[in-house]
Formats: sequence, structure tokens, C-alpha cells
Amino acid sequence: MARLDARVNTNIPAKVVLPTGPESRGKLVTIKELSLSGALIEGLGGECGGTLPIKVNLPDFGEIELAGEMVRRNGAGTAVKLYWSDASVLPMLW
Repeated sequence: MARLDARVNTNIPAKVVLPTGPESRGKLVTIKELSLSGALIEGLGGECGGTLPIKVNLPDFGEIELAGEMVRRNGAGTAVKLYWSDASVLPMLW
């Protein structure tokens, strides 16, 4: 399937909040590629499923939260489909 959006190479540190039973814990990851509809995340491993809250600290804007769903894994990282619940986040990333 062809990509719908252009993808850019990035190196954005982020934290994914993983549900672990009654608690949640954060895992530090790196967003290696980003588009309007998805991201390639390095360092996530096989510990996720369902909707993933992704917290990104942007120097000029502070912390923003994205939500995404894992699509697939490969040697380069984990592909995540992003859901944009807050349209004000888009200009901060681009």
C-alpha cells in the first residue's frame, strides 16, 4: 500500500506510556520518521498493543501528547498510525 503523506526523517525523543496492569509506566523512545498520518518509533520493542499515548517535549511549545496505534514492526522500528484528537498539535510538529 502506498503512503498517503510525505514522511520526514526526525530524531525526536519521546515517551510512550505503556499500560502494565493497574499501573502505567513510561518508556523512552525516539521518533525516527514522522508524517501527518504516522510515525516510525525506535526503541518500543514488543511491549505494546492497542492505543499508545506518546508524549513529546518540544522546546518551543512544551509537552504535547499524541495518540497512535501500532501497525507493524520491522528492523527499523515500530510503525504507528497517529490519531489527531487535537488539531492545534499539527502546527507544533510541522
